[in-house]
Amino acid sequence: SSGGDPALRWPGEDSLRPPARCPWEPDNFQEAFHDDGQHDLAECLRAYRDAGFDGVCRPDHYPRMGDESFDDDLRLARLFAVGYIKGLHQAVYSEPTAAVS
Repeated sequence: SSGGDPALRWPGEDSLRPPARCPWEPDNFQEAFHDDGQHDLAECLRAYRDAGFDGVCRPDHYPRMGDESFDDDLRLARLFAVGYIKGLHQAVYSEPTAAVS
């Protein structure tokens, strides 16, 4: 196992924190889709798996699809986020892991 992304660990602690997906500067915030952020979410999920996490993974927020005139009744960005996380979770949690000795 890779041990996961060290950026997922709180400084000086063993607990995991959610990854930041939002490339931004204080005056230039830009939301990112789950497949286009600062962290490799597959590696993030590996870190959660390797730490024994067996809880819920859900999207917190996501970019707006379309412009202000787009009526997003289907919540396409949310559907993408849920599907992406679900697919990654299934792939990562089904990977063989190295035996701990």
